[in-house]
Amino acid sequence: MTAFFQRYGTDAAYRAAAAPMLRALPPEPRDRFLRVLLPLIRRFDYHSVLHRILSDFVGGVTVLGGDGGPVELNLLSAHKSAVLEFKEEIVAIQLFIAAKRGLDLLYGPGTVVKRDDLAFVSGVAIPCAGDVPAHFLGISPADLGATLLVHSRAIGNSALIMVDRQRNRAVRVDVVTGVLPKDRELTRLRGAVINRKRSATGKEHRRFFDRLGELIVDYVRTGDANFEVSGPVPFDWTEYQSKLAFSPAHPRAFADHLVRQRISPDLIGSLAGLGVLDERKAAETADAIQALGEDAEDQVALYNRDGLYTGTLTERVDRVVASIIEPVLANDGGRLDILNIDEGLGELQVRFVGSCANCPYSLLSMEQIVKPTLLAIPGIQRVTHRARARDHELESARLVTAGHKAEVAGAVA
Repeated sequence: MTAFFQRYGTDAAYRAAAAPMLRALPPEPRDRFLRVLLPLIRRFDYHSVLHRILSDFVGGVTVLGGDGGPVELNLLSAHKSAVLEFKEEIVAIQLFIAAKRGLDLLYGPGTVVKRDDLAFVSGVAIPCAGDVPAHFLGISPADLGATLLVHSRAIGNSALIMVDRQRNRAVRVDVVTGVLPKDRELTRLRGAVINRKRSATGKEHRRFFDRLGELIVDYVRTGDANFEVSGPVPFDWTEYQSKLAFSPAHPRAFADHLVRQRISPDLIGSLAGLGVLDERKAAETADAIQALGEDAEDQVALYNRDGLYTGTLTERVDRVVASIIEPVLANDGGRLDILNIDEGLGELQVRFVGSCANCPYSLLSMEQIVKPTLLAIPGIQRVTHRARARDHELESARLVTAGHKAEVAGAVA
């Protein structure tokens, strides 16, 4: 086994010959191999061995870019494209496998997929998970607007919807194991190793990375038992994207939002077929939309039972940030700070704080989560990000600086 791992990681011809054999293993020896692989792989370099072997176990997806040229996507390329934080790399691996499973159901295993036909809905609570759809779509996450990816926690905190825009069909894959949605031991270790850092023991550090390796290998070994899959079902992406680029996460608020947006009976049926709505809620939504009639815009407010958009503009913004945006950012230790609200112009200035302040993918969170959510608030016309301090923070800093200078002057005197 040791010789196999070492040669597999260094000899391209050997790997090319071995990979099809790995994929062709019957279930029992495949399961046995992964169970043996797990304790041994920790002794080898993570990137050069584990990812290569698991990538070949999972297989890849061939997509055609805008120039018509084929591009091979696999678990290894998804891992390399992920945010450079270990936890996010693991999430990228899980979501790549989930997305590949959905695309296999949409198109058939081994089918070459056109990137121009693809779109995604991501409900994943970790904001940076949008880098996986971006990898499939072949564009920078910073350039990924709501035209091709909608973030909606209402579809499930660990779910992806893969959309075939050409044939108007979709599949939903909900991840139910591993880091997504949560692993208790990893969550505890992450608190020590990532959040508290210096106070973490060497044993905690070693166990943290061991646990990550365990979860990845077990995720690949488990296969379809990792997922709850719904579809394929008919799905009108144009209507979904135009009406639901923003949607509240809470099930009741989401159902109210569907009524306010007057979605079509076909889209209601699609959401039911994908498991986003149960049969009762789908029927209630259809009846509520039908009861509104054509000229009853004022009645739509009756369905806003959560009062999301009631009160002053400042109260509306604070309520939306607290109930919709902050729970998502908090999963990665981030927060959104409201710097200024210009009620006359409807302009809102915000900034990221915490871990999101220094995250290279904060632009993704801005375009996919923050802007669509805030622009849906009546009275908000423009949202901009400013990496600056509040006025009172600047004043506090000036006072601290002045006090320090006075101390120095006193010491010199």
